[in-house]
Amino acid sequence: MYLSLGKIKDRALKESLKSNFRQIVCSKCRGTGAGWEADVAMIGRRSVHGFLATGTLRDVLGINERSNVSLLAAKKLGLSGVKVSARIGDLSSEVQNRLLVAAVVGEPLHEVSIISGISDARSKRIAAGILSKNGMHFLSDTKK
Repeated sequence: MYLSLGKIKDRALKESLKSNFRQIVCSKCRGTGAGWEADVAMIGRRSVHGFLATGTLRDVLGINERSNVSLLAAKKLGLSGVKVSARIGDLSSEVQNRLLVAAVVGEPLHEVSIISGISDARSKRIAAGILSKNGMHFLSDTKK
């Protein structure tokens, strides 16, 4: 729908459509996008569907602690409680910025600087440490 709004010239109509917009989670997939097979496939004692709908990054790490450097970075940055099904746009900008740092660690680009809006001083230090170990530089665009 939002792609269509740009084409509407009538400002009042556009605002009316925006204010009445509701996002409804599909009852079949519970917002995960997974098909019927996700109800029968299991991860431990949970269906893949259940895992995708209610699981957190902590749960993913629980499957295999050494699974992925990005997940380990997310844990260090205090993101273990982020739901697997969370949409990036629904997360706070602070969490989005921390996830960006965690994601970049998975495919390090040496001598690249990452500019981030992380405002928490502790998270800034952790992000800078994680990135420097991988040959990258952390720059903050916040003054705190």
